[in-house]
Amino acid sequence: MITIQPIEDAYMLENVFIFGNEVSDNTYILLKPQSNIDDILAEMKKNTIDFPWEYDITNHYIRAILGKNNEMNYFIKTKNKSFAIVQTPKVLEHEDMFNVQHWIYTNEKVLQKSEQLELEGEKINLYGENAA
Repeated sequence: MITIQPIEDAYMLENVFIFGNEVSDNTYILLKPQSNIDDILAEMKKNTIDFPWEYDITNHYIRAILGKNNEMNYFIKTKNKSFAIVQTPKVLEHEDMFNVQHWIYTNEKVLQKSEQLELEGEKINLYGENAA
């Protein structure tokens, strides 16, 4: 089970990560929903991920994958769990996405694609009834 808590127009995951655009507390690792190269170059922020790359932050492996319409998708491996935040269905075919225990999705197309690919693991609708 992944712990998801709504906060300030964002979502806290596992008390370590924030999936959203901005938060007032920079002690968390911010996973932004969309990539914007102008913002990235203008202001690099500590613990903010909004560029497709591989990151190792405080022993958390994070693979950020750019999808359609600049939507960011994340594969995250912590000490005890692996989970993904997926906004773009095509990203489910990425090699990192086959070792995921918990799938956090933002739209039904992602869920449909995960079922088509017969991906195993818990499926969580970030904006749905099982999100909190």
